[in-house]
Amino acid sequence: MTQGRVSDYFTSGRTIFVANTYVVRGHSNKCSEGTLMAIDLSGTLVVGITATALFDLSEADTVFREKYKEDKGTAVAEYRKYMLKEENNTLSDGTGMPLVEALLKLNKYQLDADSPLIDVVVMSRNSPETGIRVFNNIRQRKLSISRHAFTGGESVVDYLDAYNVDLFLTTNVRDAQRVIDEGNCAVAILKNPPTNSEKIPEGQVRIAFAENRGNGALAK
Repeated sequence: MTQGRVSDYFTSGRTIFVANTYVVRGHSNKCSEGTLMAIDLSGTLVVGITATALFDLSEADTVFREKYKEDKGTAVAEYRKYMLKEENNTLSDGTGMPLVEALLKLNKYQLDADSPLIDVVVMSRNSPETGIRVFNNIRQRKLSISRHAFTGGESVVDYLDAYNVDLFLTTNVRDAQRVIDEGNCAVAILKNPPTNSEKIPEGQVRIAFAENRGNGALAK
């Protein structure tokens, strides 16, 4: 993919969205041939997840850090070139992938006329080129995810309200704590799920709540 095609996928200045799709408070809106279609998410659990929680982007992060050490002025441009080159290569699952897959499967219980039970939004400080690679992998896995924001360096926490996010999943403890301190729900997913635990029956999602007398609870 050439640099010029990036604009076909992402637009709107520093905040990056899927082409022809944008969000207003409480609704997801899709524009097609001059029409506006609103999806009511009032009965939907909206889960925001960072790209680094959904996929393992550690290799890409290492590349950026190495480029930054070599030349701070060209690091971002070189990183974008790298991501464009790798855009069709498969990413490994991140720590949050098993939970997202399980939550999305709950949508099979929704009635035809209802909004989805679960809506997942991918959110990242990363570049549009990273977004292309991430969504290529989402399509490969046939995950029902269409909404996302790649902010080009800005904190994604500032966009949670605009996307009507009810639960924020991240690998960044500071971001999770900031969301909690503001009175919203967030989880820092720091470890992969156990591989030797009892298999959960198909169609179930089990969530454990732990009491915490401090400023918030971060799952570890």
